[in-house]
Amino acid sequence: MTHSVLIVDDNRISRDSLRDLFDAAGWQVTTRDNGIQALQACEQQHFDAVITGYFMPIIDGPHLLGILKGKAAFQSVPVVMLSTRSFEQIAEHTDTEKLAFFMSKPLNCEARQALVSRLSEVVVATKEKAA
Repeated sequence: MTHSVLIVDDNRISRDSLRDLFDAAGWQVTTRDNGIQALQACEQQHFDAVITGYFMPIIDGPHLLGILKGKAAFQSVPVVMLSTRSFEQIAEHTDTEKLAFFMSKPLNCEARQALVSRLSEVVVATKEKAA
């Protein structure tokens, strides 16, 4: 079964790296540069998961998370946040209870594989729970 993921990050290198990682794992990948574009994409299609950066222009990761989780269609969609800041630092401005999980950037090879594996498990569990 193919999963779909929306990757939102204003850093092109990070976004492209994640796109390549999830493409190679067989996911259907959509990328966006910022939170406004992400919200527009979410109005047009359903995603099984969302990966967002913390710092972004216009709408940052914490605000994007809040907006998505405020929409009925996205309440059960797992959202992962990536940041160069620590979990403690992002928790000051983020409702971390709404996150599926958090990972620190940069992602080394082991962390990249863990991201795909862990998100795959969360998506499968979420789909099974909804069924």
